[in-house]
Amino acid sequence: MSSNITVLKFGGSVLSGAGALPGVAEEILRESRRGRRVLVVVSAFAGVTDALDALSRRFVGPEDRHVARLLATGEATSSALLAMQLKEIRVSNAVLDPRELGLYTTGPRLDASPVSVDVDRLIDRLNEVDAVIVGGFVACGKDGALTLLGRGGSDLSAVFLAHQLDARECRLIKDVPGVFPADPKLASTLAYPYAELSFERALEIAGVVVQAKAVRYARRHGRAFRVCGANAPHGTLVGPFEDRLITKDDARSRAIGLTGPDIAEFPA
Repeated sequence: MSSNITVLKFGGSVLSGAGALPGVAEEILRESRRGRRVLVVVSAFAGVTDALDALSRRFVGPEDRHVARLLATGEATSSALLAMQLKEIRVSNAVLDPRELGLYTTGPRLDASPVSVDVDRLIDRLNEVDAVIVGGFVACGKDGALTLLGRGGSDLSAVFLAHQLDARECRLIKDVPGVFPADPKLASTLAYPYAELSFERALEIAGVVVQAKAVRYARRHGRAFRVCGANAPHGTLVGPFEDRLITKDDARSRAIGLTGPDIAEFPA
């Protein structure tokens, strides 16, 4: 890969609300200072999509096109607010909606699959600003109306755009520093996450950490991507690899740590 584009996807587990925006903005700033052109894919704030979906279900048989338009407001909100936050720390940015991206899909309106994007326009904007922000999960059908990529579809947005741009790196930033063989918040004995994970194994355990559609797309196109935590860029590299867990020595050499109320650090 010859490009210096990094795709950073921030999911709802990281975007817990407006209070999370300063930390997200700082991570984007750090990536920009590395000389990378940064494409930021954002989910709605935590719980927003579920709330909007529940609201739509108050009506009898709502049309899919109206549901898509309603649910898309979650990503539109987080995109706009992140743009404001980035401006405060002097990170120039642009927000592109699906129509401006030329991001088109096929398939059911609420569970569509992306097929094309205006790469030239996207690269032009990446060359003009420090970061381009796009809402994940949302695209357009051939009729120009909004479509959705299925629940967890921001993962697919990020992997698809990274592949189309031939990005140097695609990082799906979650509230855990990688993919674990068991839920680290529930396991009685904390395991290490995978350093590398095959597409096949990722599909077996997909759905909680990574959308299965995103993994299948990545496998079909040979596009490796990384699942990691905020400020923990190593994480788990998912791709055409043999499964390999991080060892104690790996953890020490990488200086990877876990943060949060549940887990303080990797076991010694």
